[in-house]
Amino acid sequence: MPLPTHCIYEADNPRSIYDHAPDMGSAKAYAARMTEQTGKAFAADTLDGYMNVHRTYWLAAGPLHEITETEYIEALEVLPPIYRAGAMHGFFMCEFTSGSITSQYVQYNGGYYSAYVDILHRETWITPERIAALSWPEWTVAGEDRQKGAIGISEPFTVTVRAADRDGAWQAAHKAQEALGRADNFLAIRIEQTGA
Repeated sequence: MPLPTHCIYEADNPRSIYDHAPDMGSAKAYAARMTEQTGKAFAADTLDGYMNVHRTYWLAAGPLHEITETEYIEALEVLPPIYRAGAMHGFFMCEFTSGSITSQYVQYNGGYYSAYVDILHRETWITPERIAALSWPEWTVAGEDRQKGAIGISEPFTVTVRAADRDGAWQAAHKAQEALGRADNFLAIRIEQTGA
């Protein structure tokens, strides 16, 4: 009996493979039955096709954002880090989120950054260019009193949070990220300290 080469997965939640099938026709039929039975959209693809969808899903779930020095050090000390030649100054978590997806932590130009990356695909790693992209058009959150959704913003944007101290700014950044949800054009959160 040949090994299954096609996958069935929940289209809106491709975190894991639901089942396998030996060919695309069987996989599509199975996905259609599951969609009809559950009311959820199921999809069928080759294993390689699924892995691309899976990787895209997880990379979008952990966009590049600035973190505090405290968060960087906590991540460094919680588990043994993984270092890779050619990566920026920092480390990868040895505990993987899913498959080859893990968190990368970087120290660069006095700031600290993190993002989900695929450790097997260098093009997903944090680079100086990706950090520089944090200077896209900004959405500013001035404390808790100013809430603004991503509605009407069509170009890529970052969220810049300004506060007197980095811990306060980081708390506001978490609130901003929750308010944004998963806007397609949301790139990153940048934190700026305004002074004591």
